[in-house]
Order: sequence, then structure tokens, then C-alpha cells
Amino acid sequence: MKKAWTSTEANQTNQIDLIAKGLGNGSFIAGYNSMDRLHEFVEASLHGGGNAHLIVAMTIATCKNLINEQLQGEQQ
Repeated sequence: MKKAWTSTEANQTNQIDLIAKGLGNGSFIAGYNSMDRLHEFVEASLHGGGNAHLIVAMTIATCKNLINEQLQGEQQ
């Protein structure tokens, strides 16, 4: 069984990893580094009959990237 995070670990770790560890920068579904770019992708996908699973994965990956960026800034 996986060890529960302490409050310190939870504050320093991107909790999206609990549900989507394989997404984000450096993975097959890298996401974007801004919400503006994500909005453009979602808008184009919705108008072009995009894949719902891909839209969800890109959204999660982008949120993970943005949270990681924020966490890295706080640790410096």
C-alpha cells in the first residue's frame, strides 16, 4: 500500500500526480505551458469534432505543468 503524504510533502508535490502521473512536460501528452494555449486547443477541438479523452488529458497535463511551475517558483 502506498504511504500517505505528510502535509509538508503534499504542499511541495503536484497532487495531480495522484491521478495522472504520466502526463505533463516530458511525456507523450505534454500539455501546454499557458491557459491561453489550452483554450485555443479546446476551442479548435470542439469545433473540429475532437476526441474527448484527448481534451481531458491535455487539460490535466496543462494544469499539472502550471502547478509545477508555481511549485518550482515557491521552492526557490
